[in-house]
Amino acid sequence: MPRSTATRKSLPKGHWTKAAVCKDARKYKSKAEWIKTSASAYAIAHRNGWVEQACRHMDVLWVAKWDHAAVLKSAKAYETRSQWKSSEPGAYKAALRNGWLAEASAHMATKRREWDIAALKESAQRFSTRAAWKESDGAAYKAARDHCVMDEVCAHMTRAYKPTGWWTKERVLASAREHQSIASWDSAETTAYQRAKQNGWMEEATAHMNAVPMPIGPATIHEFLLAHGIAYKAEHRFRTDPVVAKMPFDFYLQERRLLIEFHGRQHRDGWSRDPASREYIQRNDRIKREWATSQGLVYLEICAWIDRSPEVVRTRLAAALGGDLPQPRQLTAAEQRKVWSGRVFEEDEILADAAKYRTRAEWMRGSPNAYRFALRHGLDEVATAHMNYVTQHGKWTREAVVASALAHSSLSEWRKAEPSAYVTSKRLGCFDEATKHMKRAKQPNGYWTNERLIAEAARFDSTAHWQKESSGSYSIAKKRGLVPPDMARSKKPNGFWTKERVATNAANYTTRGAFRKAEPSAYAIASASGWLDEVCAHMQMARPG
Repeated sequence: MPRSTATRKSLPKGHWTKAAVCKDARKYKSKAEWIKTSASAYAIAHRNGWVEQACRHMDVLWVAKWDHAAVLKSAKAYETRSQWKSSEPGAYKAALRNGWLAEASAHMATKRREWDIAALKESAQRFSTRAAWKESDGAAYKAARDHCVMDEVCAHMTRAYKPTGWWTKERVLASAREHQSIASWDSAETTAYQRAKQNGWMEEATAHMNAVPMPIGPATIHEFLLAHGIAYKAEHRFRTDPVVAKMPFDFYLQERRLLIEFHGRQHRDGWSRDPASREYIQRNDRIKREWATSQGLVYLEICAWIDRSPEVVRTRLAAALGGDLPQPRQLTAAEQRKVWSGRVFEEDEILADAAKYRTRAEWMRGSPNAYRFALRHGLDEVATAHMNYVTQHGKWTREAVVASALAHSSLSEWRKAEPSAYVTSKRLGCFDEATKHMKRAKQPNGYWTNERLIAEAARFDSTAHWQKESSGSYSIAKKRGLVPPDMARSKKPNGFWTKERVATNAANYTTRGAFRKAEPSAYAIASASGWLDEVCAHMQMARPG
């Protein structure tokens, strides 16, 4: 029987008492089912701390998932309780709830260390700042503070705080030159980064940086292994084993039989905190971890939410690789660029590879990876300048290229559908003309300087028009106080939203959600004035599930 589309009346205020919430919860077998079907009841229960009592009858589902054997198996994969709790909270809570925690964590390191002055100095010597020490070895840092020996054991460290006025433009630019990505600069020198943003120096400071850099964690591992001369393979697949053939491992050190996996926060929370993606990612992590153990390989897992700084990552790597590490060397500028860019090829490597071929078709067949990389990163025109062009007898004339581009709304869409037209547009010098109607991707950090914002503002006759066509630049201009005072404002005058106007406006929408999203001011006035039920009487009340 099809679902009824009859209008549902909203529940009166105060309906969800504790008794009503518990009664509603008893209709469902799991918390997920309750949330999906009766989200408002669950929200009230969560807000008032009634969830545990309301869901008491649902506990059997958790026991079924995390039974005694499953909990013990989960715990064996971790060295400490904190790692286990962070990575698999469901198993940890089941152990806690059923009294299995001591048994499950018997192999874990839980003993509190006794710190003497020598041990504190040894721990502190590994770090150059107090902040890095606190984050990497919090127990030692706390012990030094409690024993009042902080100044003594930290005498070799540099003070993290600079005096007021320290970050001049010259010092900010010098700081930025030490880093290959905005993320690494922000992490290492947050104050310098903030001064650059506040003073409009970002474009100049970050001109040499990679637009889409490798994340800090993997880049730090690449840098460490290269600097210590340790041979490794990145994104390595064991293609002969069907269990993990399609699962690349981040780093494989064949000589040491060591696998290193760096887990970003999506491994804990899922992509955009999506439960389905979290379950999928964590399932793959378990398969890889268990496979590595079964093959006798050492498996090192570095988690972004636990090992939260490059200093900590380097410490974990040094501990895993042992005390026979060679002295690190300084990476060359080319190696630094490659590490932090996350690129498989550098520009000079692409040019050298392209020089082996006489035509694009020959290059595409001979080195497809290099050819596709050149196309993606805009290096194809320079790399193929020496080549002979073989065209389809004038198929892509200037007019044909422009006509092809008009059928698409974005660069990526056009390049995917008509790659030859896209490439030819650059060769014929009509790329800008062909793509002027297309939507551009988000501008890089630091792009909107004050001069560009003022020029952008001149294109619009009202704030509403500006916000609609270029919301990013409008938002930045508003924060900096650069919206022209004489530009027409979209804000309605006081008293504009009378009951009649609100009702007329509400009649354009079929749900309250659509009304609130499109006209938040009218919706807020209706709610505050007690007109909401009346003006929304024609709407359907949407419920989850």
